[in-house]
Amino acid sequence: MNVVVDTNVIVSSLLRAGKPRKVIATVLENDSYDWVITDEIRKEYEEVICRPKFHLPSDVIEDMFRIFSILPLIDDSNVQAQFPRDPTDEKFLRSCLASNAKYFITGDGDFRETKQIGQTLVVSASEFLSRL
Repeated sequence: MNVVVDTNVIVSSLLRAGKPRKVIATVLENDSYDWVITDEIRKEYEEVICRPKFHLPSDVIEDMFRIFSILPLIDDSNVQAQFPRDPTDEKFLRSCLASNAKYFITGDGDFRETKQIGQTLVVSASEFLSRL
């Protein structure tokens, strides 16, 4: 089943142990999940984890770049999605719709009231783990 992971979950998983880290490990280690991305999402992941404010060691960044490079890329160019609350997050909505993802895992408060995107369930790290 396809899952889409918001950038904030990745950052949280790298900065501290906890549920976001467990989500990333679960998605990567479990063959029943395909963590799908678009090229635009991959670029955001890479740009964000390189921000100096996070003080991530270069080996951690390189490991994440390797992981991002092997994730299945999907094409969302034929999908339209609007998210007036934060248009920069529209790429995640498009990827959910294009991939028919089962879950969109996010910690972004802008999605607090959004429960579903098409057939995709919008869940927090805690909610995702409780559904395992």
